[in-house]
Amino acid sequence: MKKSLLLIIETILTMRYTIFLLCLCSLLVTSCKKRTDFEKMLIANQWVLNSREAPDSINTCFGFYMVFDKDGTDKTFYIDSDKEYSSFYCGMTKLAPEEWSFNEEDSILIFNKIPLKLLSVTPDTILMERLDYGWKLNFINKAYFNRKGKFVK
Repeated sequence: MKKSLLLIIETILTMRYTIFLLCLCSLLVTSCKKRTDFEKMLIANQWVLNSREAPDSINTCFGFYMVFDKDGTDKTFYIDSDKEYSSFYCGMTKLAPEEWSFNEEDSILIFNKIPLKLLSVTPDTILMERLDYGWKLNFINKAYFNRKGKFVK
């Protein structure tokens, strides 16, 4: 009788533990942020920032490109060397990583604390409007630039 009672208690505790683990796993899976198609595209590519509306009108060279990380930070690199661009304050202290986020409901990309409204998106170009000044900006896929930063589409 005593052994069967212990067996029942052990079974109940094992079931509770299993249910707890299943609930915990379920919570972890559902709480992970799912990325939108736009965010996936942003993360999967490297982007050159252009302040003109039409990428075809580019006749200057660009020195930098940006990478958007899954952790919500972005980094800037030199096009010609792929070395990370480092900004320093006067005291030679490295700046904190810049952050980005995307609100799908409003189609607003917050990029380094600047709100950008998405106007159009293609696999190679993202046209945006800077909401605080009304300027049009493009992110152009780095694949369309040579090592000297010249647009070569």
